[in-house]
Amino acid sequence: MIDEKKIRLMTRLAIYDQHEGKEDQKIHNYYQSDYVYMNNWWTRITVTIGCLILLGWYFFNMVFIKKISIVEINYKALGIKAVMFILINWLIYTLISTYIYTRKYRQSQKRMKQYFHLLSTLEKYQNATKIEEELKENHGTDISVTRIDHRIL
Repeated sequence: MIDEKKIRLMTRLAIYDQHEGKEDQKIHNYYQSDYVYMNNWWTRITVTIGCLILLGWYFFNMVFIKKISIVEINYKALGIKAVMFILINWLIYTLISTYIYTRKYRQSQKRMKQYFHLLSTLEKYQNATKIEEELKENHGTDISVTRIDHRIL
């Protein structure tokens, strides 16, 4: 006989496994601090690459479009501005990244908690149906004699 409650639980679990389950399993392998730290480093690396591209474009613009001589450029001031630009972008994007990945981790943990709750509900439901089937199989009779301390004689 088909049990609708069991099918609903199994369907919910299968849908979760197909959509968010794989990503949540990857996230669940890390502690929150490690997950955020690792993703912050990737953010800093990509921000550095982006800033270097923008700085290269700025230098190209100065030399080839504005026709400023390479000798006339104040490299010390340009270097200080470039480092400040990179550090400010690091700070901004690290704060944004920390917020985003902390939120993503917490949402993943919340979904995993719901997933484990569904699993335990399914397991309890299966145990209850197994006991019912055993009782039906035994016709509800229990021929063992038990004492008060529940030991079989």
